[in-house]
Amino acid sequence: MRERHILITNQQLCTRSGTELYVMDLARSLQSLGHRPIVFASKTGALAESLVRQSIPVLDNLRDIAVEPDLIHGHHNLETMSAMLRFPNSPGIFVCHDSFAWHDRAPEFPRIYRYVAVDNACYDRLSVRDGVPTSKIELIQNGVDLKKFRSRGVLPQTPRRALLMSNYAGPSQYMLINRVCRKMGIQLDAVGSQFGNVLEKPEQALGQYDVVFAKGRCAWEALAVGAAVIVCDTIGCGAMVTSSEIERMAASNFGRRLLNEPISTKVLIRELKKYNSDDAALVSKAVRKRSNLSGIAHQLTDLYEAVIREHAEAVRDRDQELVASSHYLQWWAANRTRLVKESEKKYRPDRVVKRAISGLRKQAVRKLMVRRVA
Repeated sequence: MRERHILITNQQLCTRSGTELYVMDLARSLQSLGHRPIVFASKTGALAESLVRQSIPVLDNLRDIAVEPDLIHGHHNLETMSAMLRFPNSPGIFVCHDSFAWHDRAPEFPRIYRYVAVDNACYDRLSVRDGVPTSKIELIQNGVDLKKFRSRGVLPQTPRRALLMSNYAGPSQYMLINRVCRKMGIQLDAVGSQFGNVLEKPEQALGQYDVVFAKGRCAWEALAVGAAVIVCDTIGCGAMVTSSEIERMAASNFGRRLLNEPISTKVLIRELKKYNSDDAALVSKAVRKRSNLSGIAHQLTDLYEAVIREHAEAVRDRDQELVASSHYLQWWAANRTRLVKESEKKYRPDRVVKRAISGLRKQAVRKLMVRRVA
C-alpha cells in the first residue's frame, strides 16, 4: 500500500474526551503503517503537543497546511466541511461518534463518499435522522491498543476494589454507587474531569480494579484489561457485561443505548451480584480478539483506498458541491444559537457539583470523594 497523506479533523485536541483519544490512536496507527497523518483541530493543547513530539503535525489553521491530502478523515461537521472546502480535490469520509450531538450530524457533500458509524446507535442516526443511504454507511467500531492495555490476569472470586471512570459523572453518582459498594465490602475510587482527577495513563491503573463503572471507550479499555464492567454514566445505568451479552452490548459500543435504567441502589446491587471472575475472563478474551486497534486501523486504510479509487473514477460536479456547501451553511446559520447553547450545556458542571463546591471547600470535596489513582 502506498504512502498516503491523511488529514484528520476534530473539534479540539486538548482534553481526554473520546474522539480526541480516538484521533490520537488513529494518527499513531497510521504513522506505524507508513502513512503521513496530519491533524486539524480548532482548539489544541497538551494532547496535540504529545502528537507533535511524535512527528505528527497538528494545526489549528487549515491555511497552514501546504500539502493536498490524499483523503480527509472527518470528525465533527464544521471542521469536516471546512477541510473539504479548503482542499477542493480531496475525497473524504465522515465518522459519527455520537447518536445525538449536533456536531456529529452528517454533512451531505458529494466528495464525502462514505459515512462511518462506531456503533448501531450511530448507524441509525446516520441512516434515519441524517438521511444517509445505507449503501454509503460502514460500521467500524472503536479499537483498543492491546500493547498498552495488557491483561491483568484472573480476578479475585470476590470483588475488593471498584472504579467509577467518567468525565461526566459527578459527586451525586459517586455517593450512590459508593454506598452500595461499601455495603458489599468494595472500596470505590473515582476519576474524571468532574472530580478534578483525570486519569492520564489508564493502562497503568485499570489492572488494580476488579469492577469498573464506565461506558464507551473507558468500558472497552477496562474489559480489555480484564475487569468486570457495569455500563454506567451520569445519564443512567446498564448491565454488567457478561459473556452471554457481549456481542449485543459491544454492538452498542457500551454506550448510551444501554443506559436504560436509573442509577439506583436496586439496580447496582442486582448488577454487582452478577460478578463472576471466570465469566469476566471470557468477556476480556472476546474483547481482545475483536477490538485490536491494529485491526481497526487496517479496516480504515482499506476504506481509504476504496474511497480514493472511487473519487479518481468519479465525474466531478462543482456546481453540486457549491449547492451542498450552501445547504450546510444555511443549516448552520439557522441553528447556530441553539447549537452553541447545547455545546455549553454539555460541558457545564452539573448542579450537584456546584452545590457541593459551594458548601465545602474544593479540597475537602476531593478528599472525600476522590482517591488519587496512580
